Amino acid sequence: MWTWNKIEEERNNFTQKLKNFLVFDIETIIDKKMLEDIGEEKDLEKLENGEFMHFPFHKIVALSYMIIKDKIVKEFKSFSTDDESFLINKFWEKFKESHDIENGTVIKHFPVLITINGKNFDIPTIKVRSLKHANSLTDKNRRFVSIFLDKFDKWEQKYPRYTNKTTFYHID
Repeated sequence: MWTWNKIEEERNNFTQKLKNFLVFDIETIIDKKMLEDIGEEKDLEKLENGEFMHFPFHKIVALSYMIIKDKIVKEFKSFSTDDESFLINKFWEKFKESHDIENGTVIKHFPVLITINGKNFDIPTIKVRSLKHANSLTDKNRRFVSIFLDKFDKWEQKYPRYTNKTTFYHID
């Protein structure tokens, strides 16, 4: 039988495991070159009508992030550049740094992502634009992209499902 005390105790037990946080936001512009190269007539009409463009047509031009570990802000920076590959590498580098990794391979603590509309825009955009720039990702960053995109743990027992709408590991 669940009681409010039991629910609160379970929640507290779970939240004590949450030690790391990656707060981030991206800014984008329309990737007109990609739109011209692979866009269809309906995409051009959307642009002319001021409608939302699909994620592949959003070029990342700015990244801001904050890494918090054990209640201490470790890093807080912003970058703005036309070099989208740099920004994507920087995101994955900071995503990796926000984990607690032991012996180079064992992940002890996964970060909680904190975003504003990240589940519906930032994460899908970062994912698709990472695929566009996959060849320019460092080997270490490529591994984390693979984990992020490929791991599937329905109950989040071994790895968070950051892209799931109901995950505990992404506050949006």
